[in-house]
Amino acid sequence: MIRRATAFAGLAAALVAPGAASAAPEKPAAPAKIVFLAAADGPLAATSDEAFAGVKAALAGGVSVELTRETPKKPRAYDAFFADLGKRDVALAFAFVADGETALVEKSAEKAKVPLLVLSPEATRPDLDPDRAVFWAGGLSPTDEALYAMDFLLQPLGVHDPAVFHDGSARAIEAASKCARLHHTSQRPRAPLALPAEFGVSEVKGVLGRYATKAAADATAADGGADGIVYFGGPAAAERLAAACAAAKVEAPVLFAQGLASRAVPSFASGAATSAWALESAYFEDYADGKGSPAPADAAPLAEVAKETGGHLYAATVRGWRAGRWVSEALRRAPESPEKKRERKFLSSMRNLKREGARGKYVFETWGHACLARFEGWRGAKFREDPPCARQRPTTLPISGIPQVGFFSGSRFKYEPGSCYVWMHWGKPEERTIEKDLKALGLDPGAYEEGFRAELVDDLMGRTMSRLHRLFLRNPDGTPIPGISYNVTFGTEKDPPGLKGGQRFEMVLRGDNPSTGGVAHGTSCEVFTTFIQRTIYVKQALVPPISIDDRAYVNGSYKWGTSLERNLRGDGIRALHDGFTQGFALTGSHEAGHMFGLGHDEASPRSIMNVVEAVGLDFEWAEWIPENAKTLETRLGRVPVAK
Repeated sequence: MIRRATAFAGLAAALVAPGAASAAPEKPAAPAKIVFLAAADGPLAATSDEAFAGVKAALAGGVSVELTRETPKKPRAYDAFFADLGKRDVALAFAFVADGETALVEKSAEKAKVPLLVLSPEATRPDLDPDRAVFWAGGLSPTDEALYAMDFLLQPLGVHDPAVFHDGSARAIEAASKCARLHHTSQRPRAPLALPAEFGVSEVKGVLGRYATKAAADATAADGGADGIVYFGGPAAAERLAAACAAAKVEAPVLFAQGLASRAVPSFASGAATSAWALESAYFEDYADGKGSPAPADAAPLAEVAKETGGHLYAATVRGWRAGRWVSEALRRAPESPEKKRERKFLSSMRNLKREGARGKYVFETWGHACLARFEGWRGAKFREDPPCARQRPTTLPISGIPQVGFFSGSRFKYEPGSCYVWMHWGKPEERTIEKDLKALGLDPGAYEEGFRAELVDDLMGRTMSRLHRLFLRNPDGTPIPGISYNVTFGTEKDPPGLKGGQRFEMVLRGDNPSTGGVAHGTSCEVFTTFIQRTIYVKQALVPPISIDDRAYVNGSYKWGTSLERNLRGDGIRALHDGFTQGFALTGSHEAGHMFGLGHDEASPRSIMNVVEAVGLDFEWAEWIPENAKTLETRLGRVPVAK
């Protein structure tokens, strides 16, 4: 059958173009040249190997590619390196480099006009220039890294007083410093410190004091020690810490941030540091089915890939595999692009990669960073049938991506001088409905537990504002991303000092409406919380309703793993509570859009201003379509980049 079909196709071509059969066969297109830039030696070499294995396997199964792994002839000689790649007509360079070198690499790549995709944890500069061929798929920002590290420390690790260390790099310092702002009400993170060059058994025991081991807890009189450790940065200092913990036989939890579940940290990878965990980024394709990375369809081929790294699958390999698949797909689709130049075709194809499972949301944000990433937990020591340094199944851990109740407070979000400002509140005392809404959802502990209720209400407001800041392209703590974030902030203070009248807007969250979740009136808007509650969330009402017996799930005192029933109860409270604020934020951003001059549209099913297809839209998929983005930029402006 294959021969007959091929013969028929050839005959049809001959009939359409006489003489074509006698012409010389068309020369096949030359393979696309791809270069993987990575450390040949040093602390990062092992992780680079792991990432390269994934990239190589992914590209091997797609279009014709010529892949090579190369390094500069001299350290940091990136200008000469990329100039040579440009002369060789390289289609794309992957890069896995140490913290502090990303900016150097991207500057050289732009100068040589070589498209670049960075896989290492330090992000490229976010930039809205559509002609900029620089992309990043190395994980999550330092702000998110800190937020989810502190959440993971609380549950499942039960750490309330963590020591915070970093390796002195700018990325690590930023993440470590964010812990002071992004933590649970029951947590008291220590001031961040650079991990000393000499850090051994005595140092780690000094940090942990009586918490170092269970035996020491009763045997020593030392008080005031940290009950856990979190570390941000590269593998060199991470190994010093892991080795010290292994030698000291530390039992207190130690958490390593992204990029460290790798052979580059031998004491973690081998399981020697028995109380150590790590957080690693996974993208939408790997966690969409709720089973965690790698996606089930990728498990078999990745098992083959793992043979190159000692028969063990590491996080960087999964990340390299995923990015390689994106590049392979972009190369395959590039000829279909309406752009005339070959290099423009590839850039357009990269920027238009979509995730059909997320209503077609683009893989890369308009500023070049891969989106829809979250963290998953990797365990250092062997757990059940899993080997050391293995991803833990989501079913054995708390819900990822939803911090515990108590991580957000409305009072933490402040007006930023010079920004437009939206004052948010629950309405006048006689108008408030939030307590009734919570009762309908089974989330109101009752008037006799006023303090408990107040905590829940405050966290609702804080989560809503955090999400609104995200939707206006800020970090979850409200801090800006220079050059990207819209110049608007949300807070609970009615008239913050320095605010000018023309910059003030109001959003009140209360009440019901027969047919809509919100409405805007000039510079003020309403979000009808009761409408959102009764039309979407009441179907998931908590049974039995929350009571004082559930206080431990909110005040941070619940110990994860006490029982399956209690684990599920805690997750259920948190998921419903958090989900309710998703409705507030999506409706609030829509009504704020009206206040800022936007009308309804149906251009995209992910559009915040689409009242038809955007119903039930997942918060992570929502976006401003290009036309609305231009209007917001004119009305609000963007937070400027510091000079």
